[in-house]
This record gives sequence, structure tokens and C-alpha cells, in this order.
Amino acid sequence: MPQPMFIALEPDPHLTQFLLDAKARAHRLVGDQLYLSDPPHLTLYLAYFDAVEPVLERLHTLKLPKIQGQILGWHIFEADVLTGRNTLVCEIDPQDKPALRGIQQQVIDAIHPLRDPDATANRYAKSRANLSIERQQAIDQVGFPFIGEDWQPHFSVGSILPNDWPPVWHELEPTPPPREFACPLLKLYRLDGITPVLVQAFDIAP
Repeated sequence: MPQPMFIALEPDPHLTQFLLDAKARAHRLVGDQLYLSDPPHLTLYLAYFDAVEPVLERLHTLKLPKIQGQILGWHIFEADVLTGRNTLVCEIDPQDKPALRGIQQQVIDAIHPLRDPDATANRYAKSRANLSIERQQAIDQVGFPFIGEDWQPHFSVGSILPNDWPPVWHELEPTPPPREFACPLLKLYRLDGITPVLVQAFDIAP
């Protein structure tokens, strides 16, 4: 049976700890919310695959450049098109996005042919009507709605129900994220329900 997997960049220890602290603070206020319990990461691609070994083989062939950049502060995806909630993320400097988009493209080129197209598309069936034509076409072509110039790379804290949002924002707004970041690891996760389970990590050139 096809299983959902996603490929992500892991932030450096300083940003990782900041995100873990922010997630914990939000959880103390409003309890379980989407993504709050996820390990800090920047998602590059998500799809359904029949087997993990071919995905790992393709990822092993990638030669990724050093990944570093700057964060401008907080950003909110209000009424997130996939969750319907407010998703709080670290906003990456636009100057650093082209390099991250290039890395995303490398990952997609390497593994999207391995995906199960029907199972992957079905993941977005309920939210498809809320997606732009461009994002619907991306699902059909590579299996992931956010690609290329349309993709806004980010590190998430969590996706918060609207009624729970005000206290979370009041708590976290005065504490902006670190200014600089790096990503030393590429990671493959499988999803057990909504829980990410690490499959393997890959070192990125220092």
C-alpha cells in the first residue's frame, strides 16, 4: 500500500531549539494543534510512494550546496489553504528563496517519477477546490501543490484553530525568530497518520 513520505531540511541547532520552545509555549496555551508536535523542518516535497528503497537511492545521488540564509521575522498564513487555520511560520528573506527553490527542484526531479500518482493526488482531493489552477496543475504534474515561484519556503511553528489563535500570537509575536539560519541535514520522513517518523538523514555539504 502506498505510504505518505516527505523530504525536508533540518535547521541548525539554534533555530531548532527556538522552534521547539515556540511550539512548547503555544502548546501550553492551546493544547494540541496541527504541526505543533512535528520536529522543526522545512518541507520540500510530499508524496505517496510504494517503497522507501528507491526513494532513498535517488536521494543518495543528490549533491546539494551549502544551505544558509536569513529570516525576516514571523509570517502568518491566515486561513491556510490546506488546513483552514492560521499557520505561524518563520519568513525567509526573498533573496534566499531562489536557492531553496533550486534545491526543491532537484528533489522533485529525482523522486517525483517514483510517486503513486493517484494516492498522492487523493491527499489533496478535499482541498483541491480551494487551490489555484497553478497548484492543481502542480499536483497533477509532480504531486505537490507548492512548487517553483509559487512555493514559499518556511519553518513552521504550527497551524492554529482561529478561536485559539489570539493567545498564541500574543505570546509569540514579541519573540521573533533568529536572524540567520543554516540547514545541515536533508531528511526523509514517513507519515504515521499525521505523525512524522524519521526514515533517514543525509548530510549536506558544510
